[in-house]
Amino acid sequence: MWITFFWVCFGVGAGFVILSFVFGEIFGFFGGGSADCSAGGGSTAATECPSVGGGNSAVSPFMPKIIALFLTIFGGAGLLLGRTALQWFVVLPLAVLAGLCVAFVVFRFVVLPLHKRQNTSVRSTASFVGSSAVVVETIRQGGYGEITYSARGNSFSAPAKAESGEGIKRGTTVRIVYIEDGTFYVSEE
Repeated sequence: MWITFFWVCFGVGAGFVILSFVFGEIFGFFGGGSADCSAGGGSTAATECPSVGGGNSAVSPFMPKIIALFLTIFGGAGLLLGRTALQWFVVLPLAVLAGLCVAFVVFRFVVLPLHKRQNTSVRSTASFVGSSAVVVETIRQGGYGEITYSARGNSFSAPAKAESGEGIKRGTTVRIVYIEDGTFYVSEE
């Protein structure tokens, strides 16, 4: 009975991780998901998304990915320990401990630092107002295009719209006027 329980936990956790990856890649490929900041713009593979997270979002150890990680490790440890001569009342707490330890380590040393780094980037995008950028995908009249700009020695791209609503041709140097909902509003220099 306990072996079945551990198999279910392991299967649910591993299945969630696999499905998250597959569907994340599919939706990312077709322009959805959080990796794409454009609201009608072009490719933004190297984009820094100013509106993602808003700089105020909290991160929790009860995120679905951390729970799935716990279930996977808990189930796997239970399966491995279940093959020994240990009784279930020893295997169960050891499996819980293994799951909690791995989930804590990943949350503390991977998720939290990445979240802090993302929020630092998000808050700093406001400092780009007034900076120069280059149009790399023509901004259509009343529509969107794409710009590149440099910051801290790195080059970034972002969806852009002309502040005046006019079209701006590719290769034009522009000035970032303001940033709203992840879109950089620009004007020709």
